Amino acid sequence: MSDALSVSPSRRWLLASWLVLLFVVPHAAEAAPADKAGALALWRTISDAQRVPAGWTGATESCTVGTESGASIEATLTTVNALRAFAGVRPVGFDAEKNRQALAAALMMAAAGRLSHAPDPGWPCYTPEGSEGAQSSNLYEGRSGGAAMVGYVEDKGVGSLGHRAWLLSPFASTFGTGSTGRTNALHVVHDSRSSEPVPPVTTWPSGGFMPWDLVFEDWSAQFNGPVDTSAARVSVQVDGVPRAVSAVRTLSSGETSMIAWNVATTDADRDGDHTVDVTIEGVSSGGVETRVSYRVNAVDVQPPRIEGVQLRSNGRPRPGRTLSVSAGVEHADAVTYQWLRNGRTIPGATSRTYRVRRTDRGRLIRCRVTAVNELGVTATRSASSVRIRSR
Repeated sequence: MSDALSVSPSRRWLLASWLVLLFVVPHAAEAAPADKAGALALWRTISDAQRVPAGWTGATESCTVGTESGASIEATLTTVNALRAFAGVRPVGFDAEKNRQALAAALMMAAAGRLSHAPDPGWPCYTPEGSEGAQSSNLYEGRSGGAAMVGYVEDKGVGSLGHRAWLLSPFASTFGTGSTGRTNALHVVHDSRSSEPVPPVTTWPSGGFMPWDLVFEDWSAQFNGPVDTSAARVSVQVDGVPRAVSAVRTLSSGETSMIAWNVATTDADRDGDHTVDVTIEGVSSGGVETRVSYRVNAVDVQPPRIEGVQLRSNGRPRPGRTLSVSAGVEHADAVTYQWLRNGRTIPGATSRTYRVRRTDRGRLIRCRVTAVNELGVTATRSASSVRIRSR
């Protein structure tokens, strides 16, 4: 079971106090990657980074903070910035001191088997450094590293979507991270903000190209200025066909407001590439109502699938006969074949058919089918072997 906890509400004034009015009327939301190739490259980066282990040297039994591997820290930062790139906000860096606080907090969460932003000295493995990290971080139990970063943006079951808001904050410049392999703390509270301009609104999913795998149940738009979202209305179309929108709600108020909603997409929508048009109306600033619209080009990146691999022969399998392989392949951009004799590859035998040779007498022949999708993800299946007649 996984769980996540965003930074405490008492720290949110830090973000709100830095906001300035940047609202433009009308406005098209910040764009994610502008083409499918860019989106797939970013998604592959995220997929690869999630597989990097924490390499944690600490231990809950001895309350040893230890260290997280450099590869894991790098993979976590790569995931954070890839997600921020999808949202159209600038990248951040990691700070060594924040990393130490975050790892001390992650140790405490792992030792306790639960999450809290306010651990007291009675907590297992308590340290002041870990307490400071807990107060300033998104917290996750059940995932760590890059996988936790994706979990923060999904924010499944978290009504406030606070993890998403902090990770995608356009005001941030420096974070910190600590992962134990089963817990993560992402230090997101920043004492200073970037001086560069920020987009008026940050959406998820954002306008541009994005894999369906990152289009989660809760959709959101965070307005980075003092706006009134109490009368917000949202409409969504998939390939020009309206979809039901429900649970439109305001999640925060003051100088920054986030609205969220749910969209009734179908399995058919998520099978293949589709255009999703989002329109937000009823948002106002200074009494002036505005309209935000953007298009999500949602692309299918399902792993390749191979089913029903079978060998056929034009007669009894013996020298001079031709074997052929058939297979049902889905979600693949390329399919390759390799014939094998007694489990060893036969050089040059890489087509769908194979002409049996004299050297194959008495041997087992089979074919291995490999499918590759746009991300380079592969799937491999083999047909049952056939024994070639000796005569």
